[in-house]
Amino acid sequence: MKKVIRCDLCDAWIDSRLFSGITHLRCPKCGMRYQLEPASIKRHSMLPIALCLLALFISYRFIDSSQPMLKVIFVLCFSGGGTLIVNRLFLKYGYYQYESGKGDSYHEK
Repeated sequence: MKKVIRCDLCDAWIDSRLFSGITHLRCPKCGMRYQLEPASIKRHSMLPIALCLLALFISYRFIDSSQPMLKVIFVLCFSGGGTLIVNRLFLKYGYYQYESGKGDSYHEK
């Protein structure tokens, strides 16, 4: 995975794993925490809704109405897989912006 951001304190690269969350990141060296900026959180929240609506439109337009389970499977796979892929592309090309964490707003793991 492409490195997402550089840590402000230790200058180490922070990456995001494929199936880990992307809203909160932590520097592997110094432990500095980062979170998505509010505008990026709005984009991140609207993406599954937009992809689900697109999948619904495609399924109603192009899949036969006598196949309701095929429509359900298509919508779930298209919206879930599309969200995963588009989130990774947004990370890769810098569409999501991060800010350093403030206070103890994160739970320690």
